[in-house]
Amino acid sequence: MRTAKFTVRHDCPYSNPIRAVEGLRVTHLCHRGRNAYLEIHSDTREGLDRLVAEYQEQGGESVHHDPDDRAALVRFSDCACCRRGQVIPRVERGEALYLPPSSYTSEGETYHFLLNEGPPVQRALEELRQQVDSVDISLHSLESLGFEGATIVSVGRLFGRLTDRQRAALGLATTAGYYRVPRHVRTEDLARRMGISRPGFEKLLRRAENLVLLASLPYISVPEMPPPGDQP
Repeated sequence: MRTAKFTVRHDCPYSNPIRAVEGLRVTHLCHRGRNAYLEIHSDTREGLDRLVAEYQEQGGESVHHDPDDRAALVRFSDCACCRRGQVIPRVERGEALYLPPSSYTSEGETYHFLLNEGPPVQRALEELRQQVDSVDISLHSLESLGFEGATIVSVGRLFGRLTDRQRAALGLATTAGYYRVPRHVRTEDLARRMGISRPGFEKLLRRAENLVLLASLPYISVPEMPPPGDQP
């Protein structure tokens, strides 16, 4: 068996409103076409309000709206994607299992599946390529099992409170090797690449790290530490 990551671009009432619009992120949750929920995150209140209004025009119901966090949750009585059958149902007909959630950004829609080897899935993937504008598929061998105890955490939950500059600092530090052991880059170099001072970059990075760690803490199993006097 293999796991697959699909990045798809096609005509979709959920992803069309955010296509080519930076700063909008939508996480799509549904169960076989019923009670679809869209978790929306935006860099601006205006972008959030506009997207919520567009989804309401499509029949969605706003069940949570937090303009301060620039986040919202919109519910649909059924899922337009499942009803059209262009992605999830089509791939599942090839004996694949959809692994929710899916996500939408200006780059396209991202889905994850667990695939069986064999002709059925190959036919399903070929049909998918014929039905969507473009599709990029990344396949990985299932070498170990890790579904038991897995927790689905939305990208918005982990990174939604970060500013654009905080996300840029965190992404730059990670890709440049700042968190490797030993480190491959100094903060002076990273600050120069962002065009700011070293203290300014370090402050920006610490704030980003703090926000991500605080958002991750509820999902981390932290062992209980013994009192200092009991340590050997």
